[in-house]
This record gives sequence, C-alpha cells and structure tokens, in this order.
Amino acid sequence: MSKNILMAVFGPIQTDARVIRSAKSLNSVGCKIDLISWNSVENYSSPYFNSINFKINKGIFNVLIFWFKVLWYIFKNRKKIDLVYCHDYFMAFPGRLSRILFNKKWVYDAHELMLYKKNEKVSTREKIFSFLERISIKSASLVIEANYERMRVIKSVYKLKNCTYVQNISDIENINELDINSPKDNIIVYQGILDDSRNVKFYVQMQEYLPKDYKLLLIGNGPSGEELKKEAELRNIKENVIFAGRLTQAELYKRSVTSKIGIVTYTTEGLNNYFCAPNKIFEYASLGIPMIGTPQPFIKAIFKKYKVGEIVEWGDKETYINAIKKIIDNYDSYTKGLSQLLQDYNRANESKKQNDEVLKLIN
Repeated sequence: MSKNILMAVFGPIQTDARVIRSAKSLNSVGCKIDLISWNSVENYSSPYFNSINFKINKGIFNVLIFWFKVLWYIFKNRKKIDLVYCHDYFMAFPGRLSRILFNKKWVYDAHELMLYKKNEKVSTREKIFSFLERISIKSASLVIEANYERMRVIKSVYKLKNCTYVQNISDIENINELDINSPKDNIIVYQGILDDSRNVKFYVQMQEYLPKDYKLLLIGNGPSGEELKKEAELRNIKENVIFAGRLTQAELYKRSVTSKIGIVTYTTEGLNNYFCAPNKIFEYASLGIPMIGTPQPFIKAIFKKYKVGEIVEWGDKETYINAIKKIIDNYDSYTKGLSQLLQDYNRANESKKQNDEVLKLIN
C-alpha cells in the first residue's frame, strides 16, 4: 500500500529543482506526493506529484496566509496523510504546528543554514525565521541538510538525533536530447539571482577585458537587473552581455549547454554561504562545462580533486582573467574530470539516501 506524503514549499515549484527532485525520488519508491506551492505557474503538472498551487497576493502577511492554507489542508486530509515534508526555512514552524495540532511526523528539508555568527549583520526577516527554525527543528522526525558540512554544524548546535544530508546534485531529464559533446560557443554562463550578494556586477565589468567574441549569459533575475544593464551600456559592452531572464529548468539547460565556462559565485560572509555546496557545480558538470568558482571549502575541494575549474578570489580582476585564459588554453584537461566527478557524486546515491531515511518513518 502506497504512503501519502504532503510536501509544502513557500515558493513557485517550476524553478525549485531541489523540491522537484525530492518529490520525484519518493515517488519512485511508491509514495503518493501532494505538493503545495506558492504562486506557481498556472496548470503546472508533473508525473511525480499532484501539484496544489495556492495563489496569494504578495504582501506583508502572505506567508501567514500560506501557513494557514497549508495547515487547513492538512486538517481536512489528516486521515490520509502519513507524513508532512516541509521544504526550506519558511516552513519549519508550520511543520512544528502539524506535529502539535495533528500529531503528524514531519521532515524538515533545510535548504539553507539559518545560523549566524555573533555580531554578524542579520536582517529582521532572517532573525525571525532563524528563531522559528530554532524552536521548531527538534520536533522534526528527520532533518535533511544540503551537504555534510552543514549537517555536522546543525547537528552539533541543536543536538539533533535524526539528521542526514542530501546533496544538491542535478537530475537533468532528457539529457540525451542535449548534445553536451558538441563544440562550445564562446559564452560564459551565470545562473542565479542578479544581486550584489553574488557579485554579478563584477562579472559584467570583466567582459570589458575579455576577447570581443566572448559573451556573458546571465540566466535569472533579481534586484540588480536594471543596474547591470546600465553597467553594460556604460562600458559599451551591452552586445556582449545577454540577459535571458528567469527560465524553467528545461529551458535553463538548453540555453546553458552551448556555454564554454560556468560561473559558481557566492560570498564567503556568513555560515550559510561559507558551507554551501552549490547545485550549479553538478549542473555544469552534467552539461560538460568547466567552471570558475569562489573559494568556499566544498568548491575548492571539488576543483582540486577533479580539476574541473579554477578558483577566483572575490572581485579580483587578475585572478579572473587568468582563470578564464587558463581554462580556454587547456580546455580538454578540464572537461576530462567532469565524468569522474559525476560518477562519484550522482543523483541515484542521493535519492537512495533520502528515500531510505524517509521510509523508515512511515513503514
């Protein structure tokens, strides 16, 4: 008899690869998944889960309204729900409430590390959700982190007994439809939010110093979008910077596969950024793209072991230009390590880890 899992994420489902992967993995072992999301595209459907979309106008109370709707759904369907699976820090507190109000086992899939150093500059919103996570996390039947380093930290801080990690490794569907071995165009691709926290302006500025036939492809949107367009125009390089906007996962892969180099960039400020293990590494590897990255421990270790990229210090023009040149001049040697990386870090292993831990709770 199949088990019924109610998943919830406060965000649009079509661009959240981690949520889709977790639902797909559990569906593969016979679980029936109902997945509640917020303001997803109309009529979104998936063969792996039943999509339930709550359309709520943006505003100061939107997350509270979403919580109420999720809890009301759990209440109405409480007899058939075997497990509540909460994604990301927005949903930690509703997970706790589902345990208190309906005695439901729940899983907390912590996409980010909501811990901060003393005297670290933290927004009010971050303080609130960090507090809500802190008072909720111990009531979870299982806590899932995004990598070993984050799991080790959060397990120690909160004295958790049942904690594991599932890495952000891509599951690129229809990969055979993408010719990853075809010649790459002179494109450097960045995927993610267009924001100062990712130093995207620096990469736009660096286009001025690269060969004229090289283009920067920016996939995503964010608060710095218009500023970046003005920066490209000011430097007379607007023809060399392509703004693709926010794309679905399928569109993102199709646009990225012809790129020559991928950018993996995060600030090292804050524990969440310092201990990140970006999904982009595995996406680029799956698409046959060598990388440049910032000096987080995980990124440095991967690049050093598999020789698939070069580390660039934050905002350092010289190391960036040298890294690009080194990769271009020795391109075959960088692509050689990508297949070994994907053998050692593969989605099947991560799915099994997740499924085994979740099934222990409901079988």
